[in-house]
Amino acid sequence: AEFEARMQHVVDTYHDEWQTVVADPALRKMFERQFVNTDELQPADEMIEFMDVRGQRRPVDWQPDGSPQTNWKPPTDLFARSEKSWVSFGPAADFPANLGTPVLYGQSQLAVFNVASRGEWFATQNMCPHKQAFVLA
Repeated sequence: AEFEARMQHVVDTYHDEWQTVVADPALRKMFERQFVNTDELQPADEMIEFMDVRGQRRPVDWQPDGSPQTNWKPPTDLFARSEKSWVSFGPAADFPANLGTPVLYGQSQLAVFNVASRGEWFATQNMCPHKQAFVLA
């Protein structure tokens, strides 16, 4: 009886988050552009390696954990030689609180995090260092 009651609670409290987004124009607007700061697109073919399986196109499998993901190694003095400056990507209102938002800077994808709960902002490359996958765009 306890299991059935718990399952009924799950059924009764189920909420389809994507249906809410589709039905709400303000929420849907957040997903209309790939990057918050530009209407430019980077096609999937430029970001993801695909393969053909039984006539269907799909992303290639990731390398197994523990295997090298990339041969790229940063120079030891990468940050010492880089110029540091502030870049505006748009109004703060374009960056939802406590979420990551993809932006495009030249041909580089960045992820900007508005950590409103701590009053802090962070930016990093929009790529998982583990799997070399774009995580937000």
